[in-house]
Amino acid sequence: MVGEILHYLRRLTHAIDQHSSALAREYGLTAPQLAVLQAMARKGEVSASEVARKVSLSQPTVAGIVKRMLAKGLIARKPSDWDRRVVLLSPTPEGYRLLAEAPPLLRQPFLDRLSKLEEWEQTQLLTSLRQIVSMIEQPPFPPRREAPFSPRSRTYGSSLSAHPPTAGTEPDRPGPGDTESN
Repeated sequence: MVGEILHYLRRLTHAIDQHSSALAREYGLTAPQLAVLQAMARKGEVSASEVARKVSLSQPTVAGIVKRMLAKGLIARKPSDWDRRVVLLSPTPEGYRLLAEAPPLLRQPFLDRLSKLEEWEQTQLLTSLRQIVSMIEQPPFPPRREAPFSPRSRTYGSSLSAHPPTAGTEPDRPGPGDTESN
């Protein structure tokens, strides 16, 4: 069953990636860029950190998106009236034009079918999606242990080393088959 769940998660991410690629080809914006532009349009003027929170993207990701959209003339920036350290972002007339022409972030047939689900079905789907997201957002890997062999120090750690010292060699020197290059 786990394999089947993973299969459908891959299909889901693939379908979302395909739609994002189609958006980029047709409108010059990826789905994350469109989401950022939509969030800015809803607020009028907004800081990049607030946009990042609204669209669930990291601040560095939003910073890259903002840089690309500034270069395309889709957004403008200005210092805040209440705090000069804060830069506010807003769509330009070109950004609003593109928003008016762009399709939704997900394919319309999906949105139509989703809206036709009974309220209990939508609630059930939302609960499952929240659970999936909370499971996926866990740290990706356990903390790494120290490597048994460090090429920089040329020392061996635990007995799990792939190349333990051989008789007659010192631990801080390369063993047979090792190279001197770093």
